[in-house]
Amino acid sequence: MAPTAGALPLVRVLVADGNPVLRLGLRMLLDPVPGIEVAGEAGDGPEAIALTAAQAPDVVLLDVRLPIVDGVTAAARIGRSTGVVMLTSVDEPATVLRAVAAGARGYLVHGQFDQRHLAEVVRGTAAGRSFLSPTAAAALIDQVYLGGPAAVELPAALTPREHEVMALVAEGLSNREIAGRLVISGKTVKNHVHHIYKRLNADSREHCVTVWRALVAGRGCGSAQ
Repeated sequence: MAPTAGALPLVRVLVADGNPVLRLGLRMLLDPVPGIEVAGEAGDGPEAIALTAAQAPDVVLLDVRLPIVDGVTAAARIGRSTGVVMLTSVDEPATVLRAVAAGARGYLVHGQFDQRHLAEVVRGTAAGRSFLSPTAAAALIDQVYLGGPAAVELPAALTPREHEVMALVAEGLSNREIAGRLVISGKTVKNHVHHIYKRLNADSREHCVTVWRALVAGRGCGSAQ
């Protein structure tokens, strides 16, 4: 049913966790919230992927330690049409970084959010924004600044010009403002931003900034090979 005039737009959520008690707890938190509907539950990675394809929810809440196919792998397979939030007790830096690189727009650690915060994250994710709980943010900073396992794969490097454009995007400048700053056409900026999105495997400006900052801090941003 479509929302009435003045009502919050409906956000449909899929909850994926191998623990049925945690799934029930998340449902109990979200069900009473106006404008949010728990559209389904999944107990493992393949089920989360299949239900996302079948039900097309706006947001998927994924545990990192999903059975059969883990949550980070599931996030990468779900694609970019759905906002993915990792909601888990795992806060290892490498895992947070892998999840962000896989396309997760949010990473929340159990015990660091309440009903109001969870609802804000769900609505914000559906609108294309990104969220990190304090522990996840600290873990990401530790990973990219202090270094991490070589096995962590980050997106391909940017060209020097793309690096320049992306730095201005991260400052919050619009394409028009970037064009003026770099004395290039708006169309050229648009093309650069399009290529950056593809290189960083991102689908929104905010998500692109998050991944780019990890790339710059963790491994530098030299020219692509």
